[in-house]
Amino acid sequence: MRLPQLRLTVRRMMGVVAIAGLLCYAAILLDRHIDRGRRAILHSSLSRYHRELAEFDIAQATSERRSADRYRSSLETTTPAIESRESRAVAKIADQLIKESELMSARYRTDSEGHSRLARYHDVLNHKYEWAPRWPWLLVSPDPPTPNGPPPDPIVGRHHFRW
Repeated sequence: MRLPQLRLTVRRMMGVVAIAGLLCYAAILLDRHIDRGRRAILHSSLSRYHRELAEFDIAQATSERRSADRYRSSLETTTPAIESRESRAVAKIADQLIKESELMSARYRTDSEGHSRLARYHDVLNHKYEWAPRWPWLLVSPDPPTPNGPPPDPIVGRHHFRW
């Protein structure tokens, strides 16, 4: 039994090339769909993360502000008539604690603002990439530049008091 011979005509070759091109384009569209879906999930989780950090920083700033107020009120309630070496040392330590608490409160407020900016940035990108997987054949505009987040912390989680 003889196998039938397949003729390679120009028309058939053009059909094969067209089908191969469609398969390649389908692979590109699938890749874009998956990539944009992953980016939407990434920016959604980063937005949530920065919102939680901003809320934490606001709570910490409030706590530090309350601590400074407590130190200040305790310093004011001590009797100024007693002028001993110990009371001057306590007053000096309380002043230092007030300054440190105010500095930390300002630092937490600055960090909160930076995290809020980053959360808004990731919200915009999340919105952009949420619709993009539905229409992978459309181009997506370039991402805007990343805003400045909170400044890097040289001393993470440590307070340095000079007594």
